[in-house]
Amino acid sequence: MTTEVIVKANHGWPVAVRQLPTGGADTGWTQVVAAGAEQSFSVHSGADLLVHDVQPGADAAPAYPEEPIMKHFSWAHLPERLQMISRPFALLAARVVATSPRSAERSACLRKLLEAKDCAVRAALEG
Repeated sequence: MTTEVIVKANHGWPVAVRQLPTGGADTGWTQVVAAGAEQSFSVHSGADLLVHDVQPGADAAPAYPEEPIMKHFSWAHLPERLQMISRPFALLAARVVATSPRSAERSACLRKLLEAKDCAVRAALEG
């Protein structure tokens, strides 16, 4: 049996949707539905979805146990002006994890995104 779940991010902030593992290793995926957007998800084979409504100033996505580097993309601890710089990098990193298979190239992409985020934050601190 397949169930269709429609997620509408209509309150001005994104919604993170994660397929939870159905036993054993975490092979679930995560997708971020952008603010104002709507997306349909198909759920089958006993799978569960975690729908995480991202409040303003909160981190965008649930934990990614398969990608420890994702913890470095958090932004809620930063002052508001730096959150505005850091947050788009976190959303892009979440999109990369959600849409790319785990590989050396995905890891390299995430490392370079993290470096770019760090540079952007440092540039803002200098200005």
